[in-house]
Amino acid sequence: ERNLPRNEGHLRGYMKMIEAPEWFFVRGVKIVSFFAFSTENWDRSNEEVNYLMKLIKKAIEDNQETFVKAKRKVLISGRIDDLPGDLPEACYKIMDDTKQNTNGVINICLNYGGRMEIVDAVKKMIKNNIDLEQVHEGMLKKCLYQPDLLDPDIIVRTSGEQRLSGFLLWQSA
Repeated sequence: ERNLPRNEGHLRGYMKMIEAPEWFFVRGVKIVSFFAFSTENWDRSNEEVNYLMKLIKKAIEDNQETFVKAKRKVLISGRIDDLPGDLPEACYKIMDDTKQNTNGVINICLNYGGRMEIVDAVKKMIKNNIDLEQVHEGMLKKCLYQPDLLDPDIIVRTSGEQRLSGFLLWQSA
C-alpha cells in the first residue's frame, strides 16, 4: 500500500508490537495477545520466512531485559519446537525468565493456528489416555497451548481484513 518492501512492513509491525502492550496495560488491560506468525505463513517465500524468523528472534532477545524489568510475563503460544535453529530455546528462555512476573501478560502466537491448536489439544487428550466420559469443554481448554489465559474480550484485526485468520478460534468463541 505504501510502495515499501514487504520486510519493511514486517519491521514496522514489529515496532508497533513492542509499543502496543503499554497502550493497553496503562488502561487496565491485563493480557495482550499478538498473532506474530501463523502456521499458514510457512507458505511465504523462503526469503520472507527467514527474515521473519530472524526478526522474531531479535525481538525476543532485544526486549527480554525490558520485559523482566517491567515485570511483564511473556508467553509464546504455538508449535514452538517446530521453529528453526535456536529460536525455540529463545522462546523457552523468555518464558522461563518472565514466568513469575505479574504486571501484565504478553502472549505471542508464533507458528500458531487456531485449528492446529484444537487438533494438538485433542492429540494431547488421546496421548494422556483421557476417557471418553472425561471429554468436555473444560478438559479441552486444559489441553490448549495456554490454558490459564482468559478468553479475549476483544480482537482487533489490523490491515483492513475482516476475518480471524485462525486467531484464537477456541478462545474467541
